[in-house]
Amino acid sequence: MGVFLAGAGINIKSAAIAVLVLFQLNAYPFVLSGSNVNISDREHQEHKYEPQMDEKQELVLKKINTIDTLLIKQNIHNTIEAAIKQAEEANKTRKEWIFKSACPAIWADRSKAELSLTFDDGVDYGSAAKALEVLKKTGVKCTFFVIGRALAQHPQLWQQAVKDGHQVCNHTQNHKNLAELSNEEITKEIKDWESSAGNVLGEEYLKTMRNEFPFFRLPYGSGSDSKRIMNVISELKYIPVGWSAETYNSVLRHYNLKAAPVEPVAARIANHITANAKNGSIILLHFNAFDTAKLQDIIEGIKAKGLSMKLVSEVLADN
Repeated sequence: MGVFLAGAGINIKSAAIAVLVLFQLNAYPFVLSGSNVNISDREHQEHKYEPQMDEKQELVLKKINTIDTLLIKQNIHNTIEAAIKQAEEANKTRKEWIFKSACPAIWADRSKAELSLTFDDGVDYGSAAKALEVLKKTGVKCTFFVIGRALAQHPQLWQQAVKDGHQVCNHTQNHKNLAELSNEEITKEIKDWESSAGNVLGEEYLKTMRNEFPFFRLPYGSGSDSKRIMNVISELKYIPVGWSAETYNSVLRHYNLKAAPVEPVAARIANHITANAKNGSIILLHFNAFDTAKLQDIIEGIKAKGLSMKLVSEVLADN
């Protein structure tokens, strides 16, 4: 699975100043001309060279020193239109970058002490209800990737989840392995989920989700390395979201889950997630007894590390 790292955009205000400076530089080319002012960045910063300038020239030079030099360092002779285009490209939202990504986002901003807890599936009503109770008690908001048929089975549960401030996002209608489906079948799985979400959560919620947090998680994570599947998801205007820490491959697969006692396995899961919670983590849990039994311990452990828990839309948002 590939890695997507959310990057910081360039401030549009700086871009605007850059445009203004470029305009003024057209009138005062001495700033750029080696024949008039031959001065290195380092010399200028250390004030080793002080050319004679009039007030307008000094004003232009001061403006150059106040903007992000990355915007104009290599493009100072460009036209104003080129500078504007460069700034707009650099300042695209993370959402737009992820749309074009060839793989799911598995990390958010790793320079910030925040992460996102996410939950998948939702077929197990008891575990989902318990998770909602703990999350409400601890004041944590999460992003849920709920199977469409689970939405239809427990409509009031997911309506309550939305009311509590959680995000409910697309995890397909029937949780099929997308690598085994045709493009048309993949599209149907995603669209059928939308129908279920519209019926259960309302068309207004569905519209908001599609516009503001159109997140999609691949069932089993299957297809994340498939250009074909990623193209289908992109064409449907969804943002694929993966994970940087999870519980099944790391812990649960080592047990016979039909016979294993919940408490010791849940304790191991809590220790694993807490230990692997880092800046920018996107953590995958499931609505099952093992992942939810020690949810409060997981949350307390994450908080003890100085990390805050936010919605996926928040941790992937622009700086």
